[in-house]
Amino acid sequence: MFARRKKVDNHDYIQIVYGYRENGKIKQRTVLSLGRADDATIYNKIDSLLYSLQKFSQNSAVLSTKHQDIDSQLKIIGPVLIFERLWKNLGIGEAITKEAKKCKFKFNVERAVFVSVLHRLLRTGSDLDCSQWMKNYEIKGVEGLELQHLYRAIGFLGKKTGKARKDAPSIIPRVKDQIEESIYTRELEIFSEFKMVFFDTTSLYFEGAGGKELGKRGYSKDYRPDLNQVVVGALLDERGIPICCEVFPGNTADLKTLIPITERVKDRFGFWNFCIVADRGMISNPTLEHFQQDSSGMSFILGCRMRKDVLVKNYLQSREIDWEQEESINRAGKERIFYKEVKLKEEQRYIICYTELQARKDAQAREEIVSQLLDREKEDLKSLVKNTGYKRYLKASGKKVEIDSDKIQSEAAYDGIWVLQTNTNLSAEEVVLRYKDLWQVEYVFRTMKSAFDTRPIFHQLDERIIGHIFCSFLALVLKKELISLLDKNGYVFTWRQIIDDLNSLGYMEVDNGIKKFKIRSNAVRCTSKIFSAVGVAIPESIIML
Repeated sequence: MFARRKKVDNHDYIQIVYGYRENGKIKQRTVLSLGRADDATIYNKIDSLLYSLQKFSQNSAVLSTKHQDIDSQLKIIGPVLIFERLWKNLGIGEAITKEAKKCKFKFNVERAVFVSVLHRLLRTGSDLDCSQWMKNYEIKGVEGLELQHLYRAIGFLGKKTGKARKDAPSIIPRVKDQIEESIYTRELEIFSEFKMVFFDTTSLYFEGAGGKELGKRGYSKDYRPDLNQVVVGALLDERGIPICCEVFPGNTADLKTLIPITERVKDRFGFWNFCIVADRGMISNPTLEHFQQDSSGMSFILGCRMRKDVLVKNYLQSREIDWEQEESINRAGKERIFYKEVKLKEEQRYIICYTELQARKDAQAREEIVSQLLDREKEDLKSLVKNTGYKRYLKASGKKVEIDSDKIQSEAAYDGIWVLQTNTNLSAEEVVLRYKDLWQVEYVFRTMKSAFDTRPIFHQLDERIIGHIFCSFLALVLKKELISLLDKNGYVFTWRQIIDDLNSLGYMEVDNGIKKFKIRSNAVRCTSKIFSAVGVAIPESIIML
């Protein structure tokens, strides 16, 4: 049965026709003539008929301007479908559910954590904001979740599961550790081992006390020494994949974190023969002695505190290196790195590195500071002694503070230079390249601090503080996985593009009083490519409810 327009006696009529077969021929019978096509009143009849018939239809619904009692609501689905798939593929949801079962919560902890992590990826903000924001998205299993559930789920992630080691009292086993281990080891082969582990730390400040054990005053990398803070350490493997994060009290010095971190990696993941790569802030004589005496054969590539190491300092101050005569690394699109391996101590390799661009920056920065000091030389320079930038070029003579001309001259020997120490058998070029890969960890911290808005932290309980930081870590794991999948398919998009385009994909839920159905928006710009890379099918355009 169908509708048709037919000309009869010089007039067009709209008819409902029934088609049937008789003696092998197809015939048509007019069931109902709705009237002449040029009669405006006929269309109101058609609208009423269609609207009435839909109640007997399984797959059709009608929207009509004649019936204004329509209820509609937009639900965003794009980012939920993508990150839900990655969440499942990485085993994050499974790991959280496994740990949550031990506590017998009366709400879905895994869903509460997923919502918190998704909020970090897409919007950032407080948990209060998250509890309202999630209502704009179609997320399965979040019905009944309230703000209190988000707080409790985050606190659960930071819950203690054991006692601290005697050699590392600030590192306490927590629920999040089990989840990290489950995620990272999920895809590893049984005899897999780390080759390179990159480690660095940063600080996050609090708006408040910052917990009973964690919130302490210390060296602030956010330039907020007036606030309590927490120190966060992140470890990445040679592929740039996050392994785990560790949280220390805010007064923990960087050089006291490296040994406990490496020992903990051995305990947690069962890997022993790996190379730790870390910056010069982690180095002290006890640290070097520990690694050199390590019977497990663990290797390291560590930045050297060249102004503190007497051998390195004397070497750089006593000679001028003609870098054009030394080996160099030409990295496509990046500045050339010169390097020179020198023997300053038995069983210890030193590699001196240099870049022209950094040398110019160092010299310019020093000249600006010295110029400012000269401008203020007639004033009392005592007020500048506590300033990190100025104090290097000042000296005390009795009660008088004056500019140190000898120090200004000697500092030129360090322009554009950094020094590495290693006990590996890698070539000098490979050591330099691996050390430069530390930028991946720096990128992690930039992402956690800015894109995921991890700071400042408002939570007042240690468990929730750690859970809060761990949610940013999980967001980072999901982001890294998505970018990796896009790279494999040859797609390069900015993070802002990805989020904006995924957020444009949603369903309009409609209730016209007779039928309930959903109409999907178009997949715009890079949305289809993202779905393809992750292996998720774009949902149907219309779904009847």
